[in-house]
Amino acid sequence: MDTAAKLRQLEEAYNDAKQSAVRDAQAQAAIARTNRVSDAIGRHLDPAQLLAVVAAMRRAAEKGEHRYLALRFPSEVCTDGGRSINSAQPGWGTTLRGEAADLFHFWEEQLHPLGFGLNAEVLDFPGGKPGDIGLTFNWG
Repeated sequence: MDTAAKLRQLEEAYNDAKQSAVRDAQAQAAIARTNRVSDAIGRHLDPAQLLAVVAAMRRAAEKGEHRYLALRFPSEVCTDGGRSINSAQPGWGTTLRGEAADLFHFWEEQLHPLGFGLNAEVLDFPGGKPGDIGLTFNWG
């Protein structure tokens, strides 16, 4: 028959393994996020991709929608970690890098003069900090 001490050891071993698995999962998630940030900063949109965004906006409008989430990216893509977007400060567009900056400049130069709006918002707050950011075109 097992002793109480032996059962406590089994319980502690289980809890240690469980915590280790959580730490491993968090480490893997952090690596994946770092890769997403690097990819988003290093990737740029070409004219064909920008036209594909416009086509997707049209499909959304044909379905009765008045906005289209064009890009979702980690807040670390912003030079300020998404703080200016979160607090809706003027000039938030200058904090964008990579494909997000390309999309902003496309809106600024091509779509804004045609009456389109662009909203940027923090979509989630893991650990109380800005997580992913969304750039949404609107026309309604």
